[in-house]
Amino acid sequence: MLNVEERFMIKDLYDRGWSVSDIARESGHDRKTVRKVLSEPLLHAPKPRQARACKLDPYVECLQRRLSEGVWNAHKLYTEVKARGYTGSETRVRAWVQPLRAARQVQATVRFETEPGQQGHAAWNAGWIGGTLA
Repeated sequence: MLNVEERFMIKDLYDRGWSVSDIARESGHDRKTVRKVLSEPLLHAPKPRQARACKLDPYVECLQRRLSEGVWNAHKLYTEVKARGYTGSETRVRAWVQPLRAARQVQATVRFETEPGQQGHAAWNAGWIGGTLA
């Protein structure tokens, strides 16, 4: 099997105008091998991976039911599926729950502005009397 450098060299020589026979003599490979290299892409596309089964897959239906009931605590969900026989980690449960959580809504604060001299603030401390600590 030819490595990428050899394939690149063969294609480069062919692009420079060398014949298939000359490339075969120069590279030390058969002419059929040179023709095959020239007919194929320089790099082969990676084969798609098959999806692997996750330890959590048998418990997804149970987890979805609990989420619909309003339980969003990943630790609580982990303890429940562990009691049913789940052997994976709590991290995997947390990673599964995280994208399903709705983004938390930040409570907006309305500022209350007054004109100068309209309102005053004072801090009272019952421990201070006349500038000394009672």
